[in-house]
Amino acid sequence: MTGFINNPGSWPQEGGTINAFLNPVFFPSLLHRMGAGVALIGVLIIILNLIPAWRKNDDQVEYHLYAIKWSTKLITAALLIQIPIGIIRIFAVRPEGQAMLMGGELTPIWLAGILAGLVPLVFIYFLNQIGLKLSPGSTVVLIIVPVFLAVWLMGITRSLERKTFSIAGVIDKQGQVVSFPAQIQEAGGSSGKPLFDRNCGGCHPGLAGNAAEKAKTRHPDPADLQKFLRDPRGQANVAMPPFVGTDEEIYLIISYLLDIPLDQIE
Repeated sequence: MTGFINNPGSWPQEGGTINAFLNPVFFPSLLHRMGAGVALIGVLIIILNLIPAWRKNDDQVEYHLYAIKWSTKLITAALLIQIPIGIIRIFAVRPEGQAMLMGGELTPIWLAGILAGLVPLVFIYFLNQIGLKLSPGSTVVLIIVPVFLAVWLMGITRSLERKTFSIAGVIDKQGQVVSFPAQIQEAGGSSGKPLFDRNCGGCHPGLAGNAAEKAKTRHPDPADLQKFLRDPRGQANVAMPPFVGTDEEIYLIISYLLDIPLDQIE
């Protein structure tokens, strides 16, 4: 799923697991997040060794100081790796996302994330080059907080890049389906199965019987089936809870039950 929610690539048009998995931002996002994860591991090592390193009566002070010094090198490498990968990722996002990042509404947040990542880099550089003293306070302010801030801001940027979508161009944040691969719709609305299982699977095909067979026999007309699903007791005196989802959701369920394309449902 890495990158898919921001840029599903050709999947909405062509479908296919490979197209979904190997979306345009898969590798850049995977490597960029890997770098962020490694930087956070370095921060965790510092946190675990920070206080013990300044206990004068601790016979393992040198060990803790070495662990902190090693973790600063780890953080430096992780942050430096993210720079070229982040640049590559920009060219892999959707045109809408590029416009938001390059001179658009997300540019300030994106730049703030970069600046936050530069703070620990500069501090660690001077720490190693001119022997700048490493104190608990300076470590927290100039390494730990900026790394967390940089990772958080980059995550916020990726989230806002989708704007009103949960999956860019496919499903909005209200759960409305905007675009689905043609073969999924032509296959009888198989995308409606998860909705059916979630809303109706508790009774069907158990004690309530096979819903698809009943729908095809008793309500073969999509409009009639829609009325029934909205008001089972009123339409057919059936003790079944009404479906209260959106029109798009009920269309998907009807498509699944009647095994017909979505475009045949009004």
